Amino acid sequence: MLVPRLRNVGWLIAGVLSFALGYLALLLAPAPLTLLWVLLIGCGSILFPVCLVLIHVRTRTHSGTVALSGFAQGTAYALGALGPLLVGLLHDASGGWTLPLLFLLAVTLAAAIPAITLGRPTFVEDELSR
Repeated sequence: MLVPRLRNVGWLIAGVLSFALGYLALLLAPAPLTLLWVLLIGCGSILFPVCLVLIHVRTRTHSGTVALSGFAQGTAYALGALGPLLVGLLHDASGGWTLPLLFLLAVTLAAAIPAITLGRPTFVEDELSR
């Protein structure tokens, strides 16, 4: 409900930082506040519905929405389906959680780039016409 009403959704997209902070905290100090770190990671999940709404908000036309949705969701779900498999393989290969958490931290930092781009109040059709 907030995304279409806000001119700047950057602070919602900053939720990607909660993923990074949670993974980093689990790496550096897992025992004292594990529940807090996991809750911090869980707060990052707000990005999923925000990104789905932004697909519609960042397009001017129905055909633009369909094209962006097909590309973004198709790519994201294909890559996302590999995540649990890779985390499991890394855990089995390393025998611990350090390597899987480093992988998740790297993916989070890589995802921050498009997340920052989504925060700009522009439309896909305008970007394509340039």
